[in-house]
Amino acid sequence: MDFQTEKKGLLDKFKSRILNDEQFSEQKKQVEETAFLTGILNAMPFPVFILNNSNCILFVNNAFYKYFSNGHDHNVIGLKPGEALCCERAFSSPEGCGSTKFCQICGAAKAILSCYKGESSFQECIITSISGITVNISVWTESLVFGGNTFYFLFLTDISSEKRRRSLEKIFFHDIMNDMSILRGFVQIMKHSTSEEMNEYIDIVDNVSENIVEDIKSQQDLTAAENNELQLKIDEIESYSIIKSIAEKYREHEICKGRKITISPASYGVTFETDKRLLKRVIGNLVKNALEASEVGSEIILTTKTNDKGIVFKVANPGHMSDDIQLQIFARSFSTKGKGRGLGTYSVRLLTERYLKGQVWFKTSVELGTSFYICIPYTIKENESEAGENINRDKAS
Repeated sequence: MDFQTEKKGLLDKFKSRILNDEQFSEQKKQVEETAFLTGILNAMPFPVFILNNSNCILFVNNAFYKYFSNGHDHNVIGLKPGEALCCERAFSSPEGCGSTKFCQICGAAKAILSCYKGESSFQECIITSISGITVNISVWTESLVFGGNTFYFLFLTDISSEKRRRSLEKIFFHDIMNDMSILRGFVQIMKHSTSEEMNEYIDIVDNVSENIVEDIKSQQDLTAAENNELQLKIDEIESYSIIKSIAEKYREHEICKGRKITISPASYGVTFETDKRLLKRVIGNLVKNALEASEVGSEIILTTKTNDKGIVFKVANPGHMSDDIQLQIFARSFSTKGKGRGLGTYSVRLLTERYLKGQVWFKTSVELGTSFYICIPYTIKENESEAGENINRDKAS
């Protein structure tokens, strides 16, 4: 069964909740016959839902279909908000919106619950649709009683552009300014250095300059990826050499001070085709995140192997992620490093799943630490895995 057929099947199931619900039908009719109210809501430039006390949509205004329809070719009446927005979490459960552990931290869900208690609420939430598009939404809820029934209004605003701008300022400019300050410091030192000292500082300046260029390219790729404008360049590469080059690069990085990067002796490489630049970018982001999340004295371990689904790259660190971090780790604006600093794991997922056609997941525990995995589809040739293991195992460091 293809995904579109499966999606339609779930939507039909979600909507079946109201088939024999007389109260829902009466409430829906009451809203539709209040022409003055629906006329005002349809004139509003932002999406509005009217819900009943079961969180099912009785009415949605015209602006919804302009901004958040996500390719719906039918009415969303009877669905819950997450289902109407095609939230991937809603489609990960047969029970739909509100039934997953992720719903506990959803800003929209919190705003709706407050509204049920008679309190207006303003929250922000991040919706990643089943097509992979992520939007930041502000949600304002208010209740209104008329005709003997209580109705709950959701006013939605897409604040994705604002969040992108803030992220750019707080992440990109922050990192660039840090590197530029380091670069300027060494340039000032070099002005008063001997020839021998100059040679020592040249490599440092070169590394810092490379980091600045990499930060700029990374932001360019992310912007292009979100706008569906990123162009792939497919090359034949070898998986072991990829993690080896990444390990060598980050061993020289400022954030690696006091930490160790090793390659697992169990690693082995195979030759395959993909976009080398993007693959190194996503694995590099995971390594950088692992270093930032690890205490001085920690060891980051890189591994590459194959399984029946493709080539697997693993980045492990000894730290453990709490439950609340796990639930938000791939969200666009979430970060353990402070408000507005969360693009690392988000970009990893976006680039891997939408462009490299792979998968990203993680495992974390107090005993074993945290491991992130990237799997790139690949058909293993006969005896290639064993040959790759024999050739490359002795190279692990």
